[in-house]
Amino acid sequence: MTVARSVNRVLAGVLAVALLAGALLALLELALAALDRQPLVVSHSRWRQWLVEHHWDDVTIRAVLVGLVVLGLVLVLVGLRRGKPGSIELPPDLAGVRVRASRRSVEKSVAAAASRVTGVTGVKASAGRRSVRVRAQTLTSQPELQQHVTAAVHGRLESFGLDRMRARVRTTAKENR
Repeated sequence: MTVARSVNRVLAGVLAVALLAGALLALLELALAALDRQPLVVSHSRWRQWLVEHHWDDVTIRAVLVGLVVLGLVLVLVGLRRGKPGSIELPPDLAGVRVRASRRSVEKSVAAAASRVTGVTGVKASAGRRSVRVRAQTLTSQPELQQHVTAAVHGRLESFGLDRMRARVRTTAKENR
């Protein structure tokens, strides 16, 4: 699971719990007010007085409402943002046959191909809808290593029929310690 997806899930859970708690508190306060009981958190008389004194055209009311609308739109946009695909469609060998590979298997295969290049000590790969990003750690900062790793990644993508995907390869030399 990606970090963005984890953060989205945690934020959605926290927001859901906060909205539920707020709704339950409001219902409880309304019930207490209807039964002429003492309030738990908000003084009914002060709340009523504040509502009577403020109108829809007050700057404070409009600022709060605009802020809530903006917050709602931001949450909707974050929720509608497409994440990384679970699988990537491969070109079919036969007409009418759809073939898919999991995104993780494509990442692992590309990383394995890059790690077989001599001089590469570690590789991390991530695949999206249109591109593959590879970060390779090397023993030395030889420029030809970048070319060899890029060629290995392109070769692996071509073997899957994914030569339409853009490969972003970055090599970094491990510091001598």
